[in-house]
Amino acid sequence: MKSTMRARVHDFARKNNYRITVWQVPDKDSGRWHIKLESSKINKPSLDFIANVKRSPNNLLTIDLIHMPAFISTSSAVREVNAVYHSCSE
Repeated sequence: MKSTMRARVHDFARKNNYRITVWQVPDKDSGRWHIKLESSKINKPSLDFIANVKRSPNNLLTIDLIHMPAFISTSSAVREVNAVYHSCSE
C-alpha cells in the first residue's frame, strides 16, 4: 500500500508542479505519518498532511487526520486514502 500511495502522490506532485519535501511514513502500519508537498510556483500553497494511523484488531487501518490544508475537506482526503487502500487489497 505504501509504495502505491507514494507513486500516486509522486504522480500528483509531478503533474501539478509540486515536489515531495517531507515523506515520514513509518515502516510499520501504525504511527504518525507526515507528508508535505511544496510548489515550485510562488502562488501555490504547500500541501502539508499529518495523520495518526493504526491497524485495528480486525485488520483495518484507522486514520485520524491531525493537520491538512484548510481548502481540502476531511471527506475528500479520507476518500483518496481509501481508494489507495482498496486498490492495494484487490
